[in-house]
Amino acid sequence: MTRCSLSLPLRLFPTLVLAAPVAWSQTDTIHLVNGDKIERVKVEDYDYEQVKYKSGRIESTQPRDQVASIDFGQPAVAKLFDTAKKLTTDQQYQDAFVAWIDAADKAQKSKALEPFEQVALFEAFKIAQLVGEAGDIKGVVDRIEKTKDGRSAYLPEVWAYRLDKARDSAGNDRTKLEAYQDGVKQYAAFVGEKGLGDRFKYEAELYGIDAKSRLVELKPAEAKSQLERMLPSVETNYPGLANRIHLALANAVLAAGSYDEAQKLFSNIIDSKSADDATRAQALVGRGHSWLRRDGLTPEQARNALLDYMRVAIIYDKAGDEIVGEALYHAITAYDRWNGVDKETAKRRIRTRLKLDYSKSSWADK
Repeated sequence: MTRCSLSLPLRLFPTLVLAAPVAWSQTDTIHLVNGDKIERVKVEDYDYEQVKYKSGRIESTQPRDQVASIDFGQPAVAKLFDTAKKLTTDQQYQDAFVAWIDAADKAQKSKALEPFEQVALFEAFKIAQLVGEAGDIKGVVDRIEKTKDGRSAYLPEVWAYRLDKARDSAGNDRTKLEAYQDGVKQYAAFVGEKGLGDRFKYEAELYGIDAKSRLVELKPAEAKSQLERMLPSVETNYPGLANRIHLALANAVLAAGSYDEAQKLFSNIIDSKSADDATRAQALVGRGHSWLRRDGLTPEQARNALLDYMRVAIIYDKAGDEIVGEALYHAITAYDRWNGVDKETAKRRIRTRLKLDYSKSSWADK
């Protein structure tokens, strides 16, 4: 494996991720998307439909779409993941990838640990996007799809990965955008067929609005109206997804040329405690656009745009190649319009970073 930049925003991984292990004497904690948590339980199995756990002698289930994350404290699982987690924490990513795959192999051979193979594979999937090549990612994704007899809890994340990749590589190519839209329709059908729950149904709907907007099948005002109708059903139960809808709404307002209103919407997302890094980074990019696209742009407004773009590149540099690549690309224009000190040298440095560190971004070749 060779080192490369992060190719996928980590916002695609909100569910069932590993948190820091709890005390050895404790078991597992299930964190729900509404902020509640179920403590002192033992997770025994889970798939894309539900999480099965035991509290004392009582067996219970929780719908998969209601689960945000799980802290695995049960000793056997903690021991299985110990080496890989330490290497990941120490940012020894290439060794961590190997360790997660090794943990998955061990889990696969154990009846008691088999449900946790998918956890190790998903962690390897994230690591592969930090330091891996296309073959590493494909190998892990293919294996995730086969775990649990095709019922892995991480299939929604795999779908999101593929849709985001199709969207980002499409650019303005209509044929590719139509292929992206076809993928969105397949995801929506998958969610409905498998009964994955409202969170994933709304996510599929959000992708659908995005695809239609990119194909100009929806005008900005129409997209704004559809997004606003979605929000009341999402905000209370799915705050993370709600922030993504707010982001899409802000982008629709931006596309309509209402820069002051868009700026306020982007700022609300940036300040939101429930926004993940990738969503916040995209909001910073959007707010930068709300400065830079104004008629009669002043040097101060250009400087404000530059600050937003560079905050992405400095603070959220692992938010994803496309996000950071876009920020750096527009930072060059913002610096030029600001006309700051040693402008040409600064622009050259930003361009070099874009091409070297985010070469997989579509923005690197523009």
